[in-house]
Amino acid sequence: MSLNLHSKYNPRREAERFVAAILEGRRIVVITEPGESYTAEFLRARFPHAKLIAVRYTNDAFTSSDIQWDAVWRPDCGSLHSFLINHIPDELLGQTAFVPWEPANRIWRAQAQSTWQEITYTIKIIQSEIATRIYFGKRWLLNTLRNVFFLERPVRVCLTAPEVLCVAAGFGLEQITRVGLPIVAVSSALQALLYRNISPDICMSTDGSFWAAEHFPPAPTLPVLFPLEACIPPRVFKYSPISLLNYHSHTEHFFLQHLHIPSVSAQRHGSVMGTALEYLLQCGVHSIYLAGLDLHPGKGFQHARPHASFKRFNPKRTEPLATCIAGNFDNRSLETYAHWFYSLPQEKTQKLTRLNTEHAPPSNVRTITYEDFSQHAFAKKDTFTFSDGPPISRIHKKAVLRHYFERIARSAHHARIASSIASSGIEKEAFEFLAYAELLHLRKNPSQGTQTLIHKVRHEIVQLRNKLNI
Repeated sequence: MSLNLHSKYNPRREAERFVAAILEGRRIVVITEPGESYTAEFLRARFPHAKLIAVRYTNDAFTSSDIQWDAVWRPDCGSLHSFLINHIPDELLGQTAFVPWEPANRIWRAQAQSTWQEITYTIKIIQSEIATRIYFGKRWLLNTLRNVFFLERPVRVCLTAPEVLCVAAGFGLEQITRVGLPIVAVSSALQALLYRNISPDICMSTDGSFWAAEHFPPAPTLPVLFPLEACIPPRVFKYSPISLLNYHSHTEHFFLQHLHIPSVSAQRHGSVMGTALEYLLQCGVHSIYLAGLDLHPGKGFQHARPHASFKRFNPKRTEPLATCIAGNFDNRSLETYAHWFYSLPQEKTQKLTRLNTEHAPPSNVRTITYEDFSQHAFAKKDTFTFSDGPPISRIHKKAVLRHYFERIARSAHHARIASSIASSGIEKEAFEFLAYAELLHLRKNPSQGTQTLIHKVRHEIVQLRNKLNI
């Protein structure tokens, strides 16, 4: 390809100088459109243990040099965001270099702009995930252990309906009046639906934060589907049929296998709605209607009323209601929601219909109004079926929990810490839950921080055992 991507006189020397400018200590190096890949040789020499990734701007140029990279993305590979998320672990973001080959950016200006917008978005998402894990990691593990402790007889769930209404908690949901389909509702939409005398067939919750429990009514009786790390109030286990989502982590596998708990395979997403849609598509649903998925801030409240977040409002002179309303707009989360939704592939979007409000609909999804939906005649024949799984004795649960704690405690030792971190088992996941900030520090500074990490993990294990009386 006769483009001025490389020096006409000495392209190898040009590539060597380019690589020399990259900071040391990189574990992953991402180069956008490296052309003939002269840089790959020098990257291997300078970063022998790093993963080298090429992000191409075209589908067919420079294919012969792709073999020099550990991973290559081209536009026909699908979402660049998903590709980067799959290749860059959260804990290695700080040791990842994103570097453009500038001559390519001058030739493919539009592709370069969209690619770097996607890279910037991905970095922000990973940074958000890191911050979330540091703040909520201990809560997620506590949720997992508490849910194991309270779970007594999980059910198996089966969905055979060809059409389903999937309900989020956006302000547009206030327009819904009549539903003639099986309903899957996220937990944050429960109060708004029940207030309108609409009872979902099943509720899904994936939020692990402590305020997520406020979404459930005092005596819930509808079936609830959730992963072990979700924050579920004890009353749900008393009144509701329970079915577990399985993200296939090592921690989940440990408890599900040892306790013989049935589960439903699921994909982890940044939002419960993403997990719900993937679940319905996985079940073979042909047509999914989406309510309350507004993807933009409304003129008043972001959520349909009533909503659990409004209970935390405390209008007074020092905290006026206007401040609460302003705080209810989280444009960053809406942008993340919208970005994920707009990037869905056609094979998925062709099965979706969004109930729309006054704003323009996304171009990749068919829309109808709430009024048209309420007047549509649906034949609600098939829905969810449930069958009881085997009961789980409290003695057995306590024994498995003790075994888990003992195994993690043994790994938090100087002689085992390196192998525990390098492994991909429950030990590494426990360290990420309990001491993620300390683990990141240790990864950046292998000669420092070991004792701090060990102390933090041991302290948190004691705290958890005391809370659970195990």
